[in-house]
Amino acid sequence: MQATHIRLSLLLILVALPGSEGSACSFFGELRTFSQFDPLVAAKWVAAEKATETSEGSTRVEIAKIFRDTRNAAGTGKTMTLPRHISGKPGDLLLVTRTAEQAGWVRCTDSEITHALLDYLANSPDHAQPPAARLKYFVNYLEHPDFLVAYDAWAEFRIANYRDIKAIATVLPREKLRVWLSDPKLSRSRLGCCGMLLGLCGQTQDAELLEKIIFAKTKEFRVGADGLMVGYLTLTGEAGLKRLAEAKLEDPKQPFSEVFSAMCAMEMLWKYGDGAVPRPALQKAMRNLLGRTDVVDLVINALARWKDWENQGTIITLYDAPEFNIPAFKRAIIRYLLASAADGAKEPGQPEPPHVAAAKKALDNLRQRDPKTVELVEKYCKPADVIDP
Repeated sequence: MQATHIRLSLLLILVALPGSEGSACSFFGELRTFSQFDPLVAAKWVAAEKATETSEGSTRVEIAKIFRDTRNAAGTGKTMTLPRHISGKPGDLLLVTRTAEQAGWVRCTDSEITHALLDYLANSPDHAQPPAARLKYFVNYLEHPDFLVAYDAWAEFRIANYRDIKAIATVLPREKLRVWLSDPKLSRSRLGCCGMLLGLCGQTQDAELLEKIIFAKTKEFRVGADGLMVGYLTLTGEAGLKRLAEAKLEDPKQPFSEVFSAMCAMEMLWKYGDGAVPRPALQKAMRNLLGRTDVVDLVINALARWKDWENQGTIITLYDAPEFNIPAFKRAIIRYLLASAADGAKEPGQPEPPHVAAAKKALDNLRQRDPKTVELVEKYCKPADVIDP
C-alpha cells in the first residue's frame, strides 16, 4: 500500500510537469503566463485598510496602464478595491486581474513590478498572433535578469505546443542551452525544457551532453528527466532509444520515476516525433515493460493508445497472475481489450482482424468471471477514451 501511495505522488508530480514551480501569478494553482490573463492591468497603490478579525482588509488602487482587456472591464484612471490588505505607499505599482471565478479584482504577484517587466508586458504578442511569432519574442527573454520576465518567458515555452516550438528550432539559442544545462545550479523546473529545446536545435555533441546528464548515477528524484530524454531521443533516434532502454527500462533497479520519465519521453516521440524514432521501436521498448508491476497498467494503457495488439495474448494472461492481482491492473487490461475489440475492419466487407475476435472472446469470459469490474470499466471508459484518433 505504501508503494502505491509513493507511485501516486510521483505520478501527480510528473504528470503536472513542466509547471512544477507554480505560475507567475501566485494565487493560481496551475501554470499560467501573463499572456493568459484578461484583463491584465498595472495599477497604482492609493490606500489600504488593515485586516481585522472578521475581514482581510482592502486596498484601493488606480489603473495606470492596461495591457489586455477584451471584456472592457477596466479603464485608465479608474479606481477599484482589492479584497485584502496590501501594504505599500502611493504610486507603488501592482499587477492585477480578475477571472470568471472571482467576483473582484485580485493581485497577480507579490513580487516587485519593475520597468523591465512593464516593457516586457507592453510588447508581448497576444494569442491572436501566430504561435511561432509569439515564441520568437519570448526566446529573447529566457535569461533576462528580472526574475518575473525570465520566469514568464520560460513558462510560455513550457505551455506551448511541441510542434510550434519545433517550428522555430532554427532561432533557439543552442550555445546558451548548452551552458545552462552544464550549470549545476540550473532550476529543476527548467532542466527538462532546456533538454527538449536542445534536442530540437542541437547537433551530435549535444546528444553527448544530454547523455552525460541522463545516465549520471543519482539517487535523487529528477524533475525534468522526461524533457532531457525527449531531447536525447530526438537527436539520437533508434540507437538512442536502445541505449535508454538498456539503462532505464531493462534495469529492474531503476526507480519508478526514471522509468516513468522514459515512458513519457517515448509517448512524446510517438505523438510528435515525426519519425525521429521509428514507431515499431517505440512499441517494442514499451512492450518490454509488461513484466514491471510498478508500471504495467501504464504500459498497457500506452499500448492500447498505440493500437499495439502484438502481445494481446500475454496481456490477457496477466489478469490471473498473482503478482498482478490489483484492481488498477485489471481495469487497464479490460480497457485494453475494449480498445482492441473496437479496432476492427477499416472498410466495409473487410475481414475482422484476428485480435478483435480474441479480444471479444476474452471480454465475454471476463464478463462471466468478473462482471462487476467489466461493468465498471464499460460504464466509465469508452474505447475512444483509450485510442487516439
